Amino acid sequence: MTSALPRFPPYPIRGVHVLHRKQNCAPHFAEIEVDFEPTEAEGFIFEVAEGLRVEYEPAEDLPRFFAAVGAGIEELLNSPEPDSRHESERDCGDESERDCGHRAEQGCGHQSGRAYVIATRVVLRRARADTFGSHELAFKVAGYLAVRKAMERVGGPAGLGGASGEQGRAVL
Repeated sequence: MTSALPRFPPYPIRGVHVLHRKQNCAPHFAEIEVDFEPTEAEGFIFEVAEGLRVEYEPAEDLPRFFAAVGAGIEELLNSPEPDSRHESERDCGDESERDCGHRAEQGCGHQSGRAYVIATRVVLRRARADTFGSHELAFKVAGYLAVRKAMERVGGPAGLGGASGEQGRAVL
């Protein structure tokens, strides 16, 4: 049986730019640009654009940062309300306290209640990191923010063809 729910994204959403920067006792810095592309099959695919170059030392941290972007995007897409504020964005103490803990593998129930079907391929096109404030959490939050911006471009979950059946506004 095919789902009657609308699909996200309904059309390509390119150039979603996020600059996540916090300057406090635990600074954050992550800058990304991603494209959301619709796919035929349901699900989530995350890719890093071939040839993506980021000036950052130690360079061996970059794959973890990129994976954190994908994890943040996937986590928020799988949440029932993708534009609700996530706990991990609070100003908290140590890194273990900042992790919101809403991981699918923990069975938190975040997988239910969504008003749309995820059918997307997300491509990380650009990234920038800073030696002082860049870490996995900063890139994960940037991933959350990218989903929010993409949802805004289609008019939020309601813009995906909710009760009114409207497509939402196209800002590409």
